Amino acid sequence: MLSFASKFAHQRLRSKEQGIKEEKKEKEKEKEKEKEKEKEEKAQNDLEEISSNIIYLQFESLSNRKHDQIGKPFVCSCGAALNSFSDFQNEDPQNPSNLIWNCEFCGKKNLIPNELVNQKPEKPETDFVLFQSDLDQKENIDSTGEIVVFCIDISGSMSHRYTIQGTREEIYNFIGRHPEQERVRNKHHMRQRKPLVQQRLQIPNNLNLQLDPFANQQLNQQLNQETNQEKKEEKEEEKKEERTYHNTSYKTRLPEACSARTDADLCRRTSRNQNEQKDIEKLRELGRKWIPPEIGQSKQILLEELKSLTHRGMTALGPALLISSEIAGLKSGSKVVLCTDGQSNVGIGSVESKNEKDDFYEQLSIECKNKGIVVNVLTFDDTDCYLEKIGKVAQETGGDLDIVKPEEMKSKFKEFLSGQVIATQVGIKIFITNDCFIYDSSEQSKEEMKDKNNEFKSIHYEERGNVTADESITYNYDFKTDTNIPAIYVQFQIEYKSVDGSKHLRIITEKLKVTTDEEIAQEEVDLDIINANVLERATEAALRNEHERALRLTNQAQELTNKVMSRAKTHELKMRYETSSNTYLHTNSLVQNQLMMDIEEKKKSPFSRRSDVSIKNYHQSRQYSKMARKRK
Repeated sequence: MLSFASKFAHQRLRSKEQGIKEEKKEKEKEKEKEKEKEKEEKAQNDLEEISSNIIYLQFESLSNRKHDQIGKPFVCSCGAALNSFSDFQNEDPQNPSNLIWNCEFCGKKNLIPNELVNQKPEKPETDFVLFQSDLDQKENIDSTGEIVVFCIDISGSMSHRYTIQGTREEIYNFIGRHPEQERVRNKHHMRQRKPLVQQRLQIPNNLNLQLDPFANQQLNQQLNQETNQEKKEEKEEEKKEERTYHNTSYKTRLPEACSARTDADLCRRTSRNQNEQKDIEKLRELGRKWIPPEIGQSKQILLEELKSLTHRGMTALGPALLISSEIAGLKSGSKVVLCTDGQSNVGIGSVESKNEKDDFYEQLSIECKNKGIVVNVLTFDDTDCYLEKIGKVAQETGGDLDIVKPEEMKSKFKEFLSGQVIATQVGIKIFITNDCFIYDSSEQSKEEMKDKNNEFKSIHYEERGNVTADESITYNYDFKTDTNIPAIYVQFQIEYKSVDGSKHLRIITEKLKVTTDEEIAQEEVDLDIINANVLERATEAALRNEHERALRLTNQAQELTNKVMSRAKTHELKMRYETSSNTYLHTNSLVQNQLMMDIEEKKKSPFSRRSDVSIKNYHQSRQYSKMARKRK
């Protein structure tokens, strides 16, 4: 679904009076200190002013097909497609069948083939089926199942103990026990306070209640567990840790990152090793050998495996995550849930490696995105897991990352398991009227908004990868120069692969009236869209270590919110704005506090890396639109 912050495109005219004021400001700036002048000059090169010229794309609609058409759409040479707003004109009286379509985006004239005259889309949103999957045609129900791989750290640090306070009933709920008879016999006993001491490695055992809905409903979801470890005493450990996976139809070994002597050597090697590429291929082969069964068959065995885990060795996170991605890659739309409490310190992907030529986790995130795999990263409070590195995998694949306390682990697992991928290999191409240009949150400066010809871009493309139903994204647009056009057009072309394997092209075209009146443009705006956009831009700037710019954006957004609320004409509209503002203020306060801490930290240690908490806060702030939608 495509939405706009305002029903109007606001054109801010560049008057002579404004130019005179800007010249005076420039002269005043020349008198300032050299350091301040450099900051102001840099700020002038960026489009930081917050406006209502924002487009909001919600991916939920991709799960619902809209007016399917087989084949490809008719497109102009610029790439824009024929749409419901297109008009046909006859410019040759001698040949009335020669109809011309003037492209709404570039203005070029296109001769319409006779067979397409009656096939112009009737609705603004149309879905073109580019490739029909055989699985879809056969209605193979099993093809819709996804694989969930739990990649759990069992290194020595997972022996760290937590003390959890609560009543006996709260503790029983936390560890997944429901002694109903005992609760009935002795309610007073259940209300008594009882501290629970658990190791980090015991926390994932609480998965049993989260898996029940999947098993009871006989979903086609498949689960597997992947562990990572290093063996110090290989021969003895191999005998002790030999694990076998039993099923009614077959018997095969549960794969582990270091399950045999050769695998232990493989995972122990660092990325400085000249055989790194061979090691990666061997790890991939280990993952491909494993075929996970359905959850109804695997749930009990999975839980038994979790209970039998023992902590030892270092953290071979890279090899384990690589194997997990290979297992999940058997089915597009599958998930990997990574649970760790420390940095990867051995094997491929070790953060201690001196070889920084290739970023292992960046490459892995690209592979996962292409395979349609979502990676969720879950770490513990008061740990250092170098989320700046491994967090990239979650961010790039559309997954979540979080730092939780032990008592929050169960609900977080449930949240990770509930999100469903609705499309993979998503690519978005956006067209806007040639008088305008469009940019996303990653394009912060004017130079980044220009094409190879040094002109502002009216066409934008990005590869999104995997998307879930509650995912969304915003874009900004503006006018290149002053113009008298009455309206502008925006077209989204979203190419994606559905979970059944078929390929689609969703085309959404909208028309917006243009106004130069700020009050009209900001009348009945959607503050949730504006706030979501600001947080995307601010967190993107923060992740690029441009903290001052991020602060300016959040402050300007608050000023715009106050201005819009003061102009509300009805009580209902004012109440709606207040609700939006309250939701935003909490997230905005979190971002601003984190920005201030990061600025202070950079002053103390200019070359220090960003903390895990900082990465988590910025990542979750980008999820503001999800919170806004839940509130609605």
